[in-house]
Amino acid sequence: MTNPGFIFVDDDRLVLIFGKMLLKKTIGEVEVETFEVPEEGLKYLTSGLSSFAQRRPVLLFLDINMPGMDGWEFLDHFSRLSHEIKGRVHIYILSSSVDDRDKNRGAANPDVKGYLIKPLTKEALQQCIKVCTMQATF
Repeated sequence: MTNPGFIFVDDDRLVLIFGKMLLKKTIGEVEVETFEVPEEGLKYLTSGLSSFAQRRPVLLFLDINMPGMDGWEFLDHFSRLSHEIKGRVHIYILSSSVDDRDKNRGAANPDVKGYLIKPLTKEALQQCIKVCTMQATF
């Protein structure tokens, strides 16, 4: 199977830049979409995902602490998307929060595959890719 597609939803531009650099260094050239505004990420999932993913899984790294719509609200909206979209997108929370309440809330959400502490590491990225490609549901 080919590498998954990647989406980052985070209001911190440096996190988005670092994420792209880490992906390139770890697995080479890949498709990456980044969104500083969560609503734009949701809109993309409902309108642009089909051309982006082309029958492959997508790893989405989601920050939970953002102004306006936060990651929890993003997840609430995501839960209402079609089964086709939800089956292709593997969400990992990527947060600076080490609060057990956030970790437990993420673990309780059926759409969240894992909770990662910033910064994203090469090892964590490789593990997410491995799990994502093994659990692809299409």
